[in-house]
Amino acid sequence: MVQIDKQFVVKKPVTMVSLTEIGSEAIKHHWQLLEQLQKSATEMTLHVPKFQLKPGGLPS
Repeated sequence: MVQIDKQFVVKKPVTMVSLTEIGSEAIKHHWQLLEQLQKSATEMTLHVPKFQLKPGGLPS
């Protein structure tokens, strides 16, 4: 998923982390799932009946 490259540059440790092609595809897929979940949740809230509370706390 990620590639890690460690080396020394002018006597200082340097770590480079990069995303592999497989990692990039996995993140892309994860975002697609999150977008589907968000869309489903939005559609569900459109179908939930709304009500107002009357004085005393009972729904109307």
